[in-house]
Amino acid sequence: MKKVSAIICAYNEEKTIKDVIISVSKSRIIDEIIVVNDGSVDNTQKIIKELKKEIEIRDIHFEENKGKGFAMAAGVEQAKFDIMLFIDADLSNIVTEHINQLINPLLNEEADIVLGQATETLINYSINPFKSFSGERALLKEDIIPVINKMKTSRFGVETLLNLYYQSLGKTVKYVMLKNLEHPTKFSKTSSLKATKEFLYEGHEIATTVIRNYDLIAKTLKRIINKNMKIKYLIFAIFIALVGSVNLAKAQEDADKLKLSGELLTDQRFLYESPNDWAWNENRLTLNLDKRMENSKFHSEVWLRNIGLPNITRSSGLYNKGIVDPYNLEIREAYIQLYGFLTKNLDVTIGRQRIVWGTADKLNPTDNLNPLDLEDILDFGRRRGSDAINLNYYLNNDFSLQGIFIPFFQPANMPIGIFANALNPSMALPQGMVLKGFSDTLMIPRYNLGESSTAGLKFKGFAKGVDFSLSYVWGYDGLPFATRNTFTPVDAFGGININSQLSFARTHIIGADMATSIAGIGFWAEAAAFIPDGNIIMTNDLSAFYLQSPVPVTQDSLILDKTKPYIKFVVGGDYNFSDGSYLNLQYMHGFIHERGAENLNDYFFLRYEKKFFNEKLKVAPIGGGFIVTDWDNIQDNYALVYMPEIAYQPTVNSEITVSTTIFDGKGDNLFSNLKDNNMFMFKMKYSF
Repeated sequence: MKKVSAIICAYNEEKTIKDVIISVSKSRIIDEIIVVNDGSVDNTQKIIKELKKEIEIRDIHFEENKGKGFAMAAGVEQAKFDIMLFIDADLSNIVTEHINQLINPLLNEEADIVLGQATETLINYSINPFKSFSGERALLKEDIIPVINKMKTSRFGVETLLNLYYQSLGKTVKYVMLKNLEHPTKFSKTSSLKATKEFLYEGHEIATTVIRNYDLIAKTLKRIINKNMKIKYLIFAIFIALVGSVNLAKAQEDADKLKLSGELLTDQRFLYESPNDWAWNENRLTLNLDKRMENSKFHSEVWLRNIGLPNITRSSGLYNKGIVDPYNLEIREAYIQLYGFLTKNLDVTIGRQRIVWGTADKLNPTDNLNPLDLEDILDFGRRRGSDAINLNYYLNNDFSLQGIFIPFFQPANMPIGIFANALNPSMALPQGMVLKGFSDTLMIPRYNLGESSTAGLKFKGFAKGVDFSLSYVWGYDGLPFATRNTFTPVDAFGGININSQLSFARTHIIGADMATSIAGIGFWAEAAAFIPDGNIIMTNDLSAFYLQSPVPVTQDSLILDKTKPYIKFVVGGDYNFSDGSYLNLQYMHGFIHERGAENLNDYFFLRYEKKFFNEKLKVAPIGGGFIVTDWDNIQDNYALVYMPEIAYQPTVNSEITVSTTIFDGKGDNLFSNLKDNNMFMFKMKYSF
């Protein structure tokens, strides 16, 4: 029978190390205990030495911290027996049953490696996406000897290294839930600032481990590909891409001349699921015109695009070039800016312009003046320009006031192509009714100065290293509400037609945001309270079912209560590491299309990228988000989005990007509803 060596690695764990060692020593299945003190500066070493008087322990002490990977490897090298059991030194409530759960699958040859997940953690253990990073694991010594040297340099990426190694060999991995085992978070062990910084460094070490061990990833992919011929064909298709470049004009050196700049972008996507339908086709030429003169500036941005695929259903369409080869022309911005207008402290901008408010990354709850451009649902936070008068008055170098007036209401434009139904709400029909036909009527606000206009006011400042602002918008929600549904019977079997009246709600929005940097880490926070100008009510008109009724038969439902504001907010941070890598974390409550406090979901976004070869190559192996729609039943109400990316700059003004988007989840939410649309994406951009 195989024997077990328990290895406990500790760094400044004076509060818990004693209980962990005593608990492990009570297990009869453990044949030796090795404790590695990895350069602790508290009383950890003293506690270990005192315990040696009562418990048989083999201890290893390092004068300085060498990292978790090195400590684990040192324990393995000193171990005498066959099975390595790794136990973290900061656990609470570990008992003999937990140890048996980790060891028995190896003794019974049910698995090659066993990972234990504490149930008392911040994230529900049953769906924890980080469970593979667990420090509680059991494996065979003979299996990890080949990577013992890699372990020594992996620091906090050691668990990731072992996961990659076992996957590359096709080994069997088993997860066990360690009931009532508590694994404290860093925020419970130290200050919030220090915990955040430690999380960033650990994330950096994990990502670095992934990049350094690309050979293990390649072996895993090769093993999977050899089992699936379809994937082979998919990889072959990746190499088929459009490459083009354009050189339209030389840059003028004279500042008084009209300057031309822009870019050519091709964006191609296809679905992974057979028969690999084309999901997106866009070729965009962006032209920017700029001219500066004394105390004034002109700017315009125009898109000329071939977008979409031919949608030809009749031969007559072959005579229409706009159908055979669809294109459009769009003026994104065109404005004049006057500096020192009437007074030296006042700047005025008039024309179509993008007015950006907020400090968060792309998704900004306070950014509500311009209409949403939802054409590409994956281009988060994109908005169109508005025809506006924009006044900026500078009180001094640190504080300013901004006033905005937009005379014309502009609704959001909705997603197209495979994303066309992404934001459409599901409709629950009364029992016995079957929808046969649907139509709608859009009620646009009347275009006059009072009814169709939007106004905004913002106070912006800088104090003690913090950028901040307070804002107010009196405008419209750019996404319509269904305010009246008329039901009409069409047969005797419950078939009905529905006509839905869609209306836009006037809304007051009060916002605040801030951004700062602490110890080299960028932080931001942003929030907005949305207050409907009046109650939003949906009326279902069933009068057609009750022809004899002398009065209309209707049912009213309150969608939004004007006395109950709802708040969307974002908090996040980023960090640039000295080796050229970058980490971005963001938490958001309430996505762009969600309204009402009870309908706001939670979104966690993460991106890690690293640059190589003088920043010509950018690899983002970690990117995406985790969405929770019901915290009381997460396992049935969540979504995962994974978006890794590789970008290469062959020249200073060109970039080629390949990426993928994988959706998964359960329940009725935006991203889980896209899980049939996993896709590969290719983009090429040439700037001039």
